[in-house]
Parts: sequence; structure tokens; C-alpha cells
Amino acid sequence: MTRRQFEAAALATVLTASVEARATSEVIARQAPAHYRLSVDGLRITALCDGYLNLAHTLFPAATEQHASELAHAAFLTPGPLPTAVNAFAVEAGGRLILIDAGVGPSRGDTLGRLPAEMRAAGLDPALVAAVLLTHLHTDHCGGLLDADGQPVFPNAEILVAEPEWQFWSDPGLAARAPAAMRPMISVANQALGAYRQRITRFMPGTEPIPGIRSVALAGHTPGHTGFILGSSNDAVFIWADIVHVASYQFPRPEWGLSFDVDQTAAADMRARTFAQAAGDRLRVAGMHLAFPGIGHVVRDGAGFRYLAEDWRPLR
Repeated sequence: MTRRQFEAAALATVLTASVEARATSEVIARQAPAHYRLSVDGLRITALCDGYLNLAHTLFPAATEQHASELAHAAFLTPGPLPTAVNAFAVEAGGRLILIDAGVGPSRGDTLGRLPAEMRAAGLDPALVAAVLLTHLHTDHCGGLLDADGQPVFPNAEILVAEPEWQFWSDPGLAARAPAAMRPMISVANQALGAYRQRITRFMPGTEPIPGIRSVALAGHTPGHTGFILGSSNDAVFIWADIVHVASYQFPRPEWGLSFDVDQTAAADMRARTFAQAAGDRLRVAGMHLAFPGIGHVVRDGAGFRYLAEDWRPLR
């Protein structure tokens, strides 16, 4: 080998090592794709994570800084704003791909808006989504219906929303009556509804908007806040939407409502009743803001409740 060949080979080795180091660094800097599958009564469910947002204890009007810090510490969390998952669930049923909630979309920073990429990583094509079931029309559930240009992310999907929820958000006088902090949510909800206006189907809570998926009225957080029960066996999954936002706070203290609850008293009552039902009936629950993949059980714990995340299961 000549000196020139040796120098070229050495340079190539250095460049290759540099590229590999950068690639390794980039991989290490991010988590693996966030999807998790389970099968229930012929339905294949894929939990998907759109990302996370940070929620401060000040968003819970009944919370004190001291008590919030104590609860965070008890859960082995650093007191302060807590990272909170934003989940969605894809359901493959009867040859159709159905999505329950659509995440935040591109408007809330780089910790969110990952749902389309996570779907593709899970082998699910957003263009093949036949229906999107919305639990409610807050931004972190419907904002992901649109891309950064305001175009539909799910171009072939029917959008299904509970009648009371549609009535509330589509009221032309709502923005004038609402607090200033709520007006951006109203704008996003109406942009999303407008983009899909020819493909919106409204349903009444308690019915099956899609065969095999039963809706459950959970009013309080919003007037048409809706959950969905997937399957009918003891292994069924109850997707309860936003019954919980911060598990370490609200399981021990169900009365701690969120400032964005449209009716905080009704939301707290619904949360306590839902916890009691889930614990008493040993229901498997899934939540949009439970730590990913957001699936587990509720048990009573003194005057409050406790959440037990489901162990990893092989796909059957």
C-alpha cells in the first residue's frame, strides 16, 4: 500500500467512524417507536403515543403546592410540572382501520404531534383510516386531524363525534361566552370539524357508533366527553378518555379537577364513579393521559384509589 492509499484509507475510516457516531448519538437521543398491541375478542388494538405535555399542579384548582409535591414524591416523581402522555388507540376490526382520537397535531411543539409517524412505525397507514372516533374536541384529541397546512391527515376517514359534544363546540356563540384561555381550543375544534364537514357523523352516547365498539357517556370534562368499550368478554378494554390527566394526583384525590374541565364538579363526580365501577368490576381501562401504553386496572386504596399498570403481554 502506498502512502497516498494509506492516508485515503485512514481518512475513510475516520469519516465512517464519525458518521456512525452521529447516527448512534441520534438513535440514543430518542426513544424507540411508541406502539403496543393487544387483541380483544377479534379486535386488534394498537396503543399509540402522540408525545407528552407538562402539567403543573396549578392547573388543578383544589391542589396545594405542598400536597402536590407530596403526591409526586410518593410516586417517585420530581415535584413540579409533570410529563403527561398523550395517547390514541388504533383498532383493526372487520377489515377496517379505526382510530380513537387523533392527538395534538403540529401546533404544540416538538414533544407532541408524533402520531402519524408512530402509526407508520407500527405499520398503520393514516391514509387507510376509515373512521376516527373522537372522545371529545379538546385540542389534544382533535388537533391531529389536521396537518401544518390545515389539511386532513386522514383523507379517507369518517369522523364520529357524540351529539352533545358537537352541539357544544359548534355553537356560534360559544367563543363570546367562553374564558379567553378556552378560545384557542374552540378555534382548533371548529377548524377540524370544518375540514371534515362532509364526513362527520354524530352519535348518541350509549350506542354503538361502530359495530363492536360501545360508547359510554362521561360528561363533565366536556358536555359530550365519551368513552368506548372494546370487546364484550372479561378481557374487554374500557377507553375512558380524559377521566384522568395526572395519575399521581387524581387516583388518590379524585376530587382534584382540571381547570379545563367545563364542569369541574360534574367531572370530579364522574371520575369518582368511574373509578369505583372500574375497581368493583375489575375492568381493564385505557386512558389518553395514563403513562404509555396507558392500559391497566384501578383498585381501591383507603379513601382513594390506585392505578396498576398492566404488565407487558405477548400478542395472541
